[in-house]
Amino acid sequence: MMAPIWVLSLLFVTNAHSDVTILPSSPDLQVQQGQVLQVQQVLQGYDESRQSQVIEAIQASQLHPWVQKYAIAFTDPRIVRAAQKVEASPDRKNLIWAEIAWVVFMLFFRSWVYSRVKNWFQKIFAWLGTWLVYFTGSSICVPVIVMGAPYSELIKLIVQAIARVR
Repeated sequence: MMAPIWVLSLLFVTNAHSDVTILPSSPDLQVQQGQVLQVQQVLQGYDESRQSQVIEAIQASQLHPWVQKYAIAFTDPRIVRAAQKVEASPDRKNLIWAEIAWVVFMLFFRSWVYSRVKNWFQKIFAWLGTWLVYFTGSSICVPVIVMGAPYSELIKLIVQAIARVR
């Protein structure tokens, strides 16, 4: 149920030194993991003056081209600064409690919606509707309410980066 927080944690370039790995595109898993570790080591000391080195390291790796495009897009200094602001925010602890409250609310809300559903067709739309409400609430609404402008700026920049890649 906490997938949106996990997904967003993958996007934080400032946390690239963690144990997050990118799925390889070739069967040679050990070689791919070594290349991912090299990219993570380059990103560990990331600052704006080293952006070209980071981009070169990402391009030199043999990661899937799509992963390379997104990794390069997310090394944009504006995204890194916004992610650092979110990471440094004292409201991060409050966000966890707000997300827990949201999950509990959604449990009861889904139960209420499902109790009113009569046939299988309505069940499909009830499932889809409550899933969309949960996903939107947990990935956008609750964090924006709790963290405010830094999080909304980060989301805006991430959406712009994704749009540029496509």
